[in-house]
Amino acid sequence: MPTGRLLKGMKGLYSVFDGTGTVLCRAGSRLRKGSDKLSAGDMVEFSANPDGTGFITSILPRKNSFVRPAVANVDNFVIVTAAASPDPDTMYIDSLAATAIHAGAEIILVINKTDLRAPSELLSVYSGTPFRIFCIQADTGCGVGTLRAALTGSVSVLAGASGVGKSTLVNALYPGINAETGGLSDRISRGKNTTRVAELYPLPDGGWLADTPGFTMLELEQYGFNALSDPADAYPEFAPYIGHCRYRDCSHTVEEGCAVIDAVNGGKLSPVRHGNYRRMYSVIRSIKNY
Repeated sequence: MPTGRLLKGMKGLYSVFDGTGTVLCRAGSRLRKGSDKLSAGDMVEFSANPDGTGFITSILPRKNSFVRPAVANVDNFVIVTAAASPDPDTMYIDSLAATAIHAGAEIILVINKTDLRAPSELLSVYSGTPFRIFCIQADTGCGVGTLRAALTGSVSVLAGASGVGKSTLVNALYPGINAETGGLSDRISRGKNTTRVAELYPLPDGGWLADTPGFTMLELEQYGFNALSDPADAYPEFAPYIGHCRYRDCSHTVEEGCAVIDAVNGGKLSPVRHGNYRRMYSVIRSIKNY
């Protein structure tokens, strides 16, 4: 039975790339309404119809999946921020990162508009993380080549707040892709009560790219980091210190003898990141009542 990657689904019709072209498929209600709903990026099995269409019969095992946007098998979660105009919001960045970490995707942090402000402040916050960081100027193309190389051959999802330059970045990375798709960012842009449709676009050198709308903090709380069993999981640089606190059930927020807090006070961990962790911990605690 042929297999392919699901690129987009809308109104019961699914575009599946089988390695040579796109097959328009339908799927049974079990798949469309089941607990594991079809998502862009899914690898699926389908039966071929005589008229060139297909019928999706099963979803192959996933590497990971996101609830919103509905995307699966993501390699890179690319968080785009601006050094200025708009000013960066580290809590927003950390919330997106928590969503990616929960899904098991690698995080790439892109700092755009570095001509407007030096990225040193953001670098001081995130240099201690395992995130791959790229400083670029999307409007001039400066630094874009190294980012393009990092995305080649992978399934990447682009995320970031409005105004950070995502669409400019897409054009700089892959000239012509917006013209070919009718406007990658525009077509998936969100408005009030607008349906969001995730779609993968093929990259010229291999790989796939999906754009996402700007998320509000409330949406990130609902669909993102509140799924974490432990908010400290969203801060991987804390890992060497967790387990060395005075108290076994340490929350790493205010306790005396907390190894994480000691590392912050000793300049080993970012106080900005720790402050965001405390905010995230408070939100998750209020949601889950623990």
